[in-house]
Amino acid sequence: MVGNNSVIVKDKKILQRVEAINNMPEDEQQQIFKVIDALIRDYNAKKAYS
Repeated sequence: MVGNNSVIVKDKKILQRVEAINNMPEDEQQQIFKVIDALIRDYNAKKAYS
């Protein structure tokens, strides 16, 4: 666990994906996180306006 976050990953597929991302070069990690952040932002906006 990193930081003060209390999230525990129970889904094995999610954990495997995070581990795979962690093994990638920093620039590729940043590209993936930008896409994830955009998807989360769009999901939250859609949820707020529905």
